[in-house]
Amino acid sequence: MGNEKKTVGEIVVDRIMTRAVEEQRLPWLRPWSSTVAINWKSCKEYTGINRFLIPEGEYLTFKQALGFKFNIPKNTPSEIIIRKIDKDYPVSQEGMEKILDYVKSLIGNQSRNDLIKYAIDHRLLKRKPDGQLLRTYGTVRYYTVFNVKYMIDKDGNPVKTRLESGDIEFSPLGLPQDVAGNYCEMEDIVVQHGSTDPYYNDKLDIINMPDENKFNSVESYYSTLFHELIHSTCKKGRVTRNVTPNDRSYGAFSFEELVANFGASMLCAETGIYAYQPSVVDNSVAYIQEWKRALEENPDMLIKAASTSERAKAYILKYTIDEAQSELNSGDE
Repeated sequence: MGNEKKTVGEIVVDRIMTRAVEEQRLPWLRPWSSTVAINWKSCKEYTGINRFLIPEGEYLTFKQALGFKFNIPKNTPSEIIIRKIDKDYPVSQEGMEKILDYVKSLIGNQSRNDLIKYAIDHRLLKRKPDGQLLRTYGTVRYYTVFNVKYMIDKDGNPVKTRLESGDIEFSPLGLPQDVAGNYCEMEDIVVQHGSTDPYYNDKLDIINMPDENKFNSVESYYSTLFHELIHSTCKKGRVTRNVTPNDRSYGAFSFEELVANFGASMLCAETGIYAYQPSVVDNSVAYIQEWKRALEENPDMLIKAASTSERAKAYILKYTIDEAQSELNSGDE
């Protein structure tokens, strides 16, 4: 029993929560900087749970480094990234109806074409060029990557980073007030101030917030508002997911709270707030251990929540940045 191979989800939980215990800081409270973790070859960001797995830097797999004739010195530290591999299979009529029934439970009774479009957009189905629909199944795998700052090129020189070469440039995607304001305006979401605690009312599609002067800083205000904005994406037609009021209560060790924390942390990083500072922070050893236990019991929840939060973040940002800027990429090309 002791030699059982760990699943990818278990490996990710072990890595992230061991670090959380050591640093006495939950993963979504990690400090950000003006740079991010990217794949050196593609110059694209690592996304989803990878944002919280590896430090900022530029990375290559061993195979990619070999392709550039880079040398990775012995004992070079490594990191892991997670990648979802999709495989497509023919779908029976019965299977198709089950998929569409599931989609209907998420977004309501729509036309068949709209249900199929949602399924394709959310990678449940794939349409071939000839129009045939296929069922998509995803398998999660992990890969080892190395920071190029440790690598030597074929001429014996340290490998230049893309940042040093001027191939990439990092800058915030928008001001926090613009990101929040644009999203709420386009989605007709009302933000009301004067409440004791922040919360999202899904029935009225209203976000209730304490007055701004109740927060210790502007960063804390927007960190808290972003948390509630991510919750608001659960509404049908946005980034639909089944959520109960208990899932959103403070201290709930739930999928939805993971989504909101990860998503708000990402929005902070994208808008130049380099430390997610919600109005209530609990970094006690006991609270971190409770999260660790909850995730160990359901290890796949961490990866799925980070993936969902990535989509929620992109949904909010689409009203501020153009589609080319918001293109998601796993970074592990």
